[in-house]
Amino acid sequence: MCIRDSYKIIKHLSSINVQPIIVEECVIEILNKIHRVSNIRNNSGLSKLNHIKLVERIKVNIHNGIAKNQSLTEIASDVFSSPFHISRVFKQVTGIGIHQFRNQIRLKSVFSKIHQGEGDLANLALIHGFSSHSHLTFGFKKYFGFTPSSLMF
Repeated sequence: MCIRDSYKIIKHLSSINVQPIIVEECVIEILNKIHRVSNIRNNSGLSKLNHIKLVERIKVNIHNGIAKNQSLTEIASDVFSSPFHISRVFKQVTGIGIHQFRNQIRLKSVFSKIHQGEGDLANLALIHGFSSHSHLTFGFKKYFGFTPSSLMF
């Protein structure tokens, strides 16, 4: 894949209604593949420890801003790193992307709130960073296999 093809993909992704973090992660994934091809890696023990510490800082940042729709650039700024680096390291350490991790945290929190008796799904959706009740329900069903309303008595 050449740089021109990457640019076309980025331009297309930007033209459709997609959350900025998803576009950024796609761009980072493309750059990560280029990085892997160039075979520039530092696999020292110290580097791995630093990567784990960075991932933990990213996780804390996401937990503290569960309702925010931060972009990779904003998250990277908060943890004093670059978007490319945090995306690559996070996926390398956890096996999933930052966007997927953030959605999992949000959905688990909604699940917990429903079990605690909070039943206003529209309100839960908004305080957990989902754009609507239907957006929450779609993600919830995809992750858990059933709808949030099925938990309510």
